[in-house]
Amino acid sequence: MKLSVAEPLSVGLHATRRAGPLTGRRVIVTGCGPIGLLTARSARFAGASEIIATDVEDAPLAVARTHMGVSRTVNVASNPTGLAEFESDGDQFDVAFEASGSPSALASLFKVVRRGGRIVQVGMLPPGTAPVPVNVLQSREIDFVGAFRANDEFRLAVDLIVSSTIEVAPILSGTFPLSQAAAVLELAGNRAKVIKLHLALNGEIA
Repeated sequence: MKLSVAEPLSVGLHATRRAGPLTGRRVIVTGCGPIGLLTARSARFAGASEIIATDVEDAPLAVARTHMGVSRTVNVASNPTGLAEFESDGDQFDVAFEASGSPSALASLFKVVRRGGRIVQVGMLPPGTAPVPVNVLQSREIDFVGAFRANDEFRLAVDLIVSSTIEVAPILSGTFPLSQAAAVLELAGNRAKVIKLHLALNGEIA
């Protein structure tokens, strides 16, 4: 079952490679779905010294803190000004990963990434909604790069899971038979309770 998470982990590993060296870096990740959580864990694996994660639900934020190497979390729904303290020079992040696909999340990152820092867009934004403040991007010399799926990181993802170097079980919220597919799909939409679900086909994980 754990190896079914190799693909999303490879996406997180690829995103961290797109970020450049992370050893000793301060990192923020917006969005704590499976990709966001595994990107945060990949950033810790890559040597990030501090990782802040944001989401709009408490349940995935708890997983981020307890299992994914995240130093601190912010629920931006219940605490919409929770990132304000990071907007001042000297308190900003070296690297940001936008993993929610939310235009407002991306917009917030240009305020909290340091001059010369890097933002990696991991989540898919709706077409035509990317709020990129070009003047800020230019004047603060922020790198804004994309990360799309993975390249050759899948083998590394498998090795990290098999060796238990990266533990992925905490994001697995349950396995169900195919006969319960309709109920599972409905449950999967409840982010307050579910991170990632599996359907079993003849005893195999789909």
